[in-house]
Formats: sequence, C-alpha cells, structure tokens
Amino acid sequence: GWLAPEFWKAHPEYRLWGEADAKSYYNAAFDYSHEEVRQRRLAAIEEVARNYAVDGIELDMSRTPYFFQPNEAWEKRGILTEFLVQLRARLKALGRDIPIMVRTVFSEDGLRHGGMDLRRWISEGLLDILVITELANTFRADFEPWLPLCRERGIPFYPALEGNIYVDRRNFYDAFTNPDAPPHNWGAPHDQDLMLRAAAQNYSAQDISGFALFNLPPRPIFCDPPTYLTELFDFLHRDKRYHFWKGLPLWVALGCCSRAWRRAVLAETPPETTRR
Repeated sequence: GWLAPEFWKAHPEYRLWGEADAKSYYNAAFDYSHEEVRQRRLAAIEEVARNYAVDGIELDMSRTPYFFQPNEAWEKRGILTEFLVQLRARLKALGRDIPIMVRTVFSEDGLRHGGMDLRRWISEGLLDILVITELANTFRADFEPWLPLCRERGIPFYPALEGNIYVDRRNFYDAFTNPDAPPHNWGAPHDQDLMLRAAAQNYSAQDISGFALFNLPPRPIFCDPPTYLTELFDFLHRDKRYHFWKGLPLWVALGCCSRAWRRAVLAETPPETTRR
C-alpha cells in the first residue's frame, strides 16, 4: 500500500516471517533484533517529542505484540528492555519530563511471545503508567501480579475498557444445567453500555488507578457525550444500578436482617427461591 515506507520495502530481511497466526499482516512487522529498526523507531518518537508539546509517549505493545521471531523472543527480551532505557534517555535529553505509558497484554505467554520483560520494566521504573488489556472486556479479570508490582513502585495502573467483548467459547450448558440461565458469555442484546459497566465494576473493585478507553465507537464532533461515557460516569460517581436477567430467582441472604424485614421478604418470595 501507499502507506508503506521505502525503508520497509527495501529491507524484507528485517521483517518477521514466523508468525503463523496472522501471516500477511503481523509477520510483516519489523524485527527489533536489528539495530537499524530500533534506531529508526527511537528517532521517530524523539522527533515528535522535540517538535510538539506532548504530555507523554504511549507505546502500544498490545495490538501487535510481536517484536522478534517467535522462537527467539524471550531470549532476546533484554533488547527490548534496552530500547526502553534508550528511549527514556532520549526524552530526558530534551529537557522536559515526558512520561512513558506502556500498553501491553495480561498473559505471561503473550509477554514471553513478544519478548516483553514486564516485571523488569516495572521494577526498574522504565515506565510511568501501565495500561494492560486482554484486547476485549472480561468480567472476571485478575490483575495479579501486575497491580501489586505497580503499587510497590508507585506506577499508576489502568486496565483497558475495550470496544470488544471477550467471548468464552466453552459450552455453557456442560457446566450449568438450568435451562433458564443465560450463558455467561452473552450480554443484553446490543447493549454495549451494560457490558462496559459490568467490566468496569469488576476492574474498579481491584484498587486500580483509573480506566483506559480503547477502540470504542467514535461520535461526531459537537454532539452529546456518547452513552457509554455517561454510563461509566454514573457507575463511578452516582448511585449504582444493576441488571438482572428476567425470570431468574434473586437470592437474598437474610441472616443479618430485622425480623420485620424478613417477614416482608418471605411474604413476597416463593418458598423454593428463598434461602436463609
């Protein structure tokens, strides 16, 4: 395509050719093993930071987490670490405090496959903000060990709320036999706002610094705020609202309630759905 630079065209030997999961796309990315590749990227970032009053630099290492040939990535992880060291030095040399935000993936396998030594980056303070993502929203995310490591170093931790919803491909009814129960990988039809709220509720319960929003639907300029921003603001700052599937029982723990309240609930609730 016309966006391909001459440097890319002239150096096919610098590209990745071993990415079987996305041949013709990710395997056309550059291999950071080559000094020329790294210096070209550092020069581009430095040019932006020097010529524009940017608030920071974001390195998105999640959307294309491939920097080395797949079978060499973890052995070469020190190269990518040194890249961050050099980037911080170049930014500092400009005379301004320009923070670095790294956006990367959750999984240990994904980090190893990309040659990203995230533990070392955090421990050595090579980044100022960590954004972490599974490339899709999940409602039971586990931020271990990254959130505690960031807390120890005073690094803000921002999980990403995405435009995509994670889909669990397992057969739901192999585990749950209730025919009235909706699969847990379903959401309310066409209700992205509800799905974002569910993911945000899971994330915010884990002492995060904030949210990073990515790949959410754009809206025209000069229009009202998109509904998902209103939903997220309501969730974070106003009274909570919850969604229940119609027709399913609501289980209520009654042990700590007053007798009068218990009698009222028992009078309104069918005996088979009441649990003490």
